[in-house]
Amino acid sequence: MMRFVLCVLSLFAFVAPVGARDFVKKSATQSVALPEPDKAQLIFLRPSSLFGGMYTMLSEVTPEGDRFISAIGGKDKVVYSTAPGRKMFVSNDGMRVHFMDADLEAGRRYYVLVRPVYGNGYQLRPIRRDGGSDYSMDNPDFINWVRQSRRVEALGSEPPMPARALPQLAKARELGWASWLAKTPAEHAELTLERADAVDR
Repeated sequence: MMRFVLCVLSLFAFVAPVGARDFVKKSATQSVALPEPDKAQLIFLRPSSLFGGMYTMLSEVTPEGDRFISAIGGKDKVVYSTAPGRKMFVSNDGMRVHFMDADLEAGRRYYVLVRPVYGNGYQLRPIRRDGGSDYSMDNPDFINWVRQSRRVEALGSEPPMPARALPQLAKARELGWASWLAKTPAEHAELTLERADAVDR
């Protein structure tokens, strides 16, 4: 585990001398508007403070390449709108990469938990509308995840990483993709955000 932490710290040492919070900026408004009628809205929540100062990069996977959404740190949330339909998202902290499938409906809101996995990066875990699990809105902690997180957004359209760090990010993505392809159908289903998970709150 210590080796993993040191590797991640070495990656972020690539970044020019900026504060950890310079990976993102606080959103001008902390409230979240209703989804646009022709877009699906995703709210990424990272309520855990474990390794809170270490950031992971969120992106949407597209045929043209990964479309950067934002970095996200501990106690942050990121709001993202996209066209409805079949989608894929990825988290990349430079050492470990996790993918998530999604089937999204226009005009609806979805929640995703950015979950630290000890020694293995940050999993994108669909938050179910119901079901009674820790990863559903039935979890009594869910309302606090939403209320107590700070809304942040990207500083620009590209990950806040210097060019010399990009090969390491690309290598991590390659390994993460191989891991995704090796998952069973049941594991893929567990990591797929479904239309039925949409909410109006």
